[in-house]
Amino acid sequence: VADLAGTLHALDAQGQPRWAVELGHTPMGTPAIGPDGTIYVVDRAAGLSAVAPDGTLRWRFQSSYRADGTSGPIVATDGTIYYTLIDGVQAVTATGESRWANGDRELNYLEIVPRLSADGSLVFLKNVAFSTTDGSLLGLDLVPDDAEFNDPTYFVGANGRNYYRSSHSALPWRIVEGGVATPGAITWEAQGNVVFFPSDSGATVEQTVWLLYSSDFADTRLVWIDNDGTLKNNLFFPLQETRAVAANADGTLTICGTRGPVRCAAYSPESAEPRWELQLEAGQIAGSALSAGRLYIALADGTLYAIE
Repeated sequence: VADLAGTLHALDAQGQPRWAVELGHTPMGTPAIGPDGTIYVVDRAAGLSAVAPDGTLRWRFQSSYRADGTSGPIVATDGTIYYTLIDGVQAVTATGESRWANGDRELNYLEIVPRLSADGSLVFLKNVAFSTTDGSLLGLDLVPDDAEFNDPTYFVGANGRNYYRSSHSALPWRIVEGGVATPGAITWEAQGNVVFFPSDSGATVEQTVWLLYSSDFADTRLVWIDNDGTLKNNLFFPLQETRAVAANADGTLTICGTRGPVRCAAYSPESAEPRWELQLEAGQIAGSALSAGRLYIALADGTLYAIE
């Protein structure tokens, strides 16, 4: 975990400090770990620091892109690191050199982490797709021209499929020779049930799509939709400012509401009752990470929880 003073802390499984390293810059988002164990931290000055597993600072890369760092990093299987710079993506090699940086001014200000396609050939930022080879923008022509009013976004399911969500529908797609193949949208009758578009979305290994609806002004709804469009589950919570913090391989989704005390609950697509529910302290969630059998949640006041 990284604190606002610019220090990266390593803790063991019992919560005891192992080491701390001064980064020299204010961090942004959740750190990421590369294939070789290197820890990567983005800072607000658009930089990226690489720290060895023993706490040694290996290098810091400074982006020349025109914007600040606004998300934590993700790491591809080939070791390339990607992170968000307001309206663009910076790609950095495992040795700390720029591969490319590109953006789209129409994206405005984003604080979301980029997402990689399952095959690693594309990186997505909201509704824009970049080639991981050179950062060029791809026009995939997946939806009508009015999609910009339906809060469109790309996401990648745990089933290894690419999706494009527009309004209350998720469109699976894949690139084929001569264009893009789309088997049909997965949707539900949202009218009368929700006021806003989904704040997050995903898909399970079994190809069940989930949509999370939450905002500062409305309570939370979580729906799961089967690949054939059947509504599998439809849950309502009297919680606002809710976010998804973890998705298990078996389809269980953990959500936390942050209005007042942080209340977290884990739900499966088959049940209306939570697998577990837990109330934490009041505050804002600063980050989360899922490991084998354990969920970590960091609050903005510096508290770190380990949940079995």
